[in-house]
Amino acid sequence: MREALPILISNSPVALVLPVKMNEGGLDYGVYIQVPESAWPDSNTQQTLKTMISQTEVTLQNVRYSQTIQAQLQLLTTLQSASQIILSNNELKEVFLQVLNQLKTTFHYPYLAILGYEKKLPVLQARIGYDASDLSFDLPGSLGVLARCIAKKELQFVPNVDDDPDYVRIYPDIRSEICVPILLDNQIAGALVVESTDETPLTERDVALISALANPIGIAIENARLHAEMKELAMVDIVTGLYNRRSFNSLLAEEIKRSTRYNETFALLIFDVDDFKHINDTYGHPVGDAALRWMGDLFRQELRETDVAARYGGDEFAIILSKIDKAGALQMVERLRKAASIKSDQMGILGLRITFSLGIALFPEHGKTYEQILFQADNAELQAKKQGKDQVCMAGTKP
Repeated sequence: MREALPILISNSPVALVLPVKMNEGGLDYGVYIQVPESAWPDSNTQQTLKTMISQTEVTLQNVRYSQTIQAQLQLLTTLQSASQIILSNNELKEVFLQVLNQLKTTFHYPYLAILGYEKKLPVLQARIGYDASDLSFDLPGSLGVLARCIAKKELQFVPNVDDDPDYVRIYPDIRSEICVPILLDNQIAGALVVESTDETPLTERDVALISALANPIGIAIENARLHAEMKELAMVDIVTGLYNRRSFNSLLAEEIKRSTRYNETFALLIFDVDDFKHINDTYGHPVGDAALRWMGDLFRQELRETDVAARYGGDEFAIILSKIDKAGALQMVERLRKAASIKSDQMGILGLRITFSLGIALFPEHGKTYEQILFQADNAELQAKKQGKDQVCMAGTKP
């Protein structure tokens, strides 16, 4: 066997296999040359081939370097764009769907999902590729890569799901999965899940990208939580914890629309605490505030979940009793009066007994518009005051 090049020669005396090395780690490409035995290259030709191979190596290295730079720029661009989307909006589901769409468009991931946690349970925020009926998230302690990710609070990368005994298969074409926990103060706030097929296998590059997205997604979840808290504070009376007047007015308008659409009835109650000014003047505003807080607690305990209570003014309250008729409204009012009488003796505020004067208006009997029903309930409350303390007056009733 004749030695043509010191690099590598095949077993055939008429073929040359010339290696093209991209790095010190090993062989990436090979150039195969077949020549007649009579035309075996001389030393000059061999040197020419070596020079050509060296130039090829440099060219390929430059191409790979360029591809690496482009891939890194693509990752950075995606992260920057996703971060801008996340920080520009407080509507989580809309933001997350935009982020997933960007990942789908840029990297062609076929299956993506983001979930958050509400009351320690996983809640799907956005998805691409999955059918809602097929997608379920396993809780800690059960099987599943997501369950393991949540339990360990660690990223899970499964290059081949067939090799992972915990993997719970949803679709037959899924080959690899990345699951990244979203942590806030080391507590699980959600997870980002990416699954792919043989056509687009997940690699360490994808792990880097998905990992980097976990932090801005966590910030988005926290921002949305703070935004919701601020929004709730703007709707709630700080003393009683009930809705304030502004939010109640909006809720009343919505209730009128809903009841009109479904041909239903509801009752509007307007009332105030009897002798509240005397309580403030005699015992001071801290005691008056305590009495108002007690009223808020009373409504939360006695009203139905579908009812709405608000502090409408200083000592004035308003309640919407949804889906109720006249008899039901009177029964509920009597229940409130009885509870107030019993519990006020037990509330420990200087032995005060709390009573109230109350007006009732029914929709649509006493008014079909916001202005009409509010006017009727308010007038009924004024009539109850005139009749004395601890009184109830129905709109349209003559004194």
